[in-house]
Amino acid sequence: MVDFKILQSNPLVSYTTLKPNSITNPINLTQKETQIFELFKEIIKEKNLGNIELRVVGGWVRDHLLNVPCNDLDITIKGMDAEIFAEILNKYLYKEDK
Repeated sequence: MVDFKILQSNPLVSYTTLKPNSITNPINLTQKETQIFELFKEIIKEKNLGNIELRVVGGWVRDHLLNVPCNDLDITIKGMDAEIFAEILNKYLYKEDK
């Protein structure tokens, strides 16, 4: 299992694994994935949500480890109700017209 965290203190997406040294190649993000992660970090910073943790899970992680294209992204949220975060995200995107 690999957990991806969007960290306030680190401009990059970092990962940890339950099996040390099991990942030999870094996971390469697509341009769109990079934009999505940057958007999440932007919202967390602008809305002062530093106490929440977003993690990428599921098939996206598996597919990237296997170097298989993936067209969806599953996110879990710790520290805030997912519905509230979705509302914040929606308002932010609407405001920014992105």
